[in-house]
Amino acid sequence: MRNYAYTTFESYEKLRKTQPDLYYSSTTQRQMRQAQKDMGDTFFSQLEMDLDMPDTGVRHD
Repeated sequence: MRNYAYTTFESYEKLRKTQPDLYYSSTTQRQMRQAQKDMGDTFFSQLEMDLDMPDTGVRHD
């Protein structure tokens, strides 16, 4: 997979709202399409981290 400045559909949507000229440039549109091809359905998913930490027995008092 290639490295992109923006990696998810959500990040491209933010770009569209904040910098429409950059979003609609042919370069950005090609990068977005290639990212979608490379990532498949993951491109449209918001990845979330599981913040529930397992109990390690370490106390943080």
